[in-house]
Amino acid sequence: MNKERNITHSIRVKIILLAFLLASSIMIFHDTAHAAEKPGNVSFLQVKTYKARKGLSKKKYNKNYRMVVLYWTKANNANKYQILYSNKKNGTYKKAVKNPVAGSPSGSWLSCKLAYKNNKNVYFKVVPYNGSTAGNTSTWVSVKAGNTKKNARSVKISGSNATIYAGDSKTYSAVVKPKKPMVKGVRWISSNSSIAKVDSKGRVTGVSKGTATIYAMAHNGLKKSVKVTVLKLDVPQITVQWGVKSSKITWTSVSGADGYEIRSQVTRNGSVKTIASVGASARSYTDTYFNGGLSASLNGNEDYLKYTYYLDPTVNPLIYSVRAFKKVGNAKKYSASREDFHLEAPTLARAEKQSDGKVELTWGKSPLATGYIIYKGNGKTGGWERIGTKDAAPNVSNEAINEDVDWDSAKPYYTVKAYATMNGKTVYSD
Repeated sequence: MNKERNITHSIRVKIILLAFLLASSIMIFHDTAHAAEKPGNVSFLQVKTYKARKGLSKKKYNKNYRMVVLYWTKANNANKYQILYSNKKNGTYKKAVKNPVAGSPSGSWLSCKLAYKNNKNVYFKVVPYNGSTAGNTSTWVSVKAGNTKKNARSVKISGSNATIYAGDSKTYSAVVKPKKPMVKGVRWISSNSSIAKVDSKGRVTGVSKGTATIYAMAHNGLKKSVKVTVLKLDVPQITVQWGVKSSKITWTSVSGADGYEIRSQVTRNGSVKTIASVGASARSYTDTYFNGGLSASLNGNEDYLKYTYYLDPTVNPLIYSVRAFKKVGNAKKYSASREDFHLEAPTLARAEKQSDGKVELTWGKSPLATGYIIYKGNGKTGGWERIGTKDAAPNVSNEAINEDVDWDSAKPYYTVKAYATMNGKTVYSD
């Protein structure tokens, strides 16, 4: 009986132990998963000081101390905040309070009362935490404890809300009172640098469509702001119907545009030429480039496969682009442009069998080609099989390209197709 009781007791102990281990594992997993969520950023801080010993306990502080109150905005996913301080802006920051300050469930700002010696320069930063996971350390704010004459009392921005186009700039200036605060000047901050960015001198540059708030912030976090709206014309989508004598370029409408410019260039890195400017209602343009030339035979014989009008890459455009524009005063504001390009089919001029059993292929260079794909087949129009590729070597000026391939009596016909990649788009020749 005792033996059975001991066995039963042992089983119970093991079950309890396993349950404890399982619960511990779940808790550890939960804490680990929770710790992995990094909190957001503390966007703004502000610090105030008082000339009198307001709010300080006489028992804790003597007459040389003054109260300082630090305020900061809440960070997403943060449940506590560690306050850091230093006597120098770029000095070593230490904990201002022993334990992190808990985040309250209501309101958008948090605060903490501190005490420092009168006329002491103090710099603060805040680090948000989500459990044990720290977020990014905030920017700094500073205060001269108890000295209200050395701390910014007001900030004024010259200028008002503005509207600019992407790529354009507008410069603001700011005045801080008193004239000689603890730290001179302001820090310029954009609420969204992907819409409008601002440099240290208050120069705001439009980046993309939208509205951003631009802040001028004094050393103690006191700030003023303006709103900058950035306009940006959409990019027209372009389609080209390529022809031997001319090409028709069509594009999509862009809201707010006063017109469109059609441009062309001969090579990838060649100069861009505006060939036409049309009104807002236009949706197409035909460019005629036929120069009356005919493709020449190789060395005066008739072993070429093509005989047609040709696009001379030194004269005729091979890349088209369209951009929208808006008239603003005497200037034009442009959208980005979308390109489309024509890839000439290379002319296979010769296929010559060599003494080593190889076949040497020779073809004309396609001006915009990134490379070439070589095929063999059992007839001029059928049974084509890809047998290799060759880089275009765009820096090579030679117009003739050679490649040796294996001879196949069952598939004695060869052809070459060019391909090119530009702006993420791959195009193949006919």
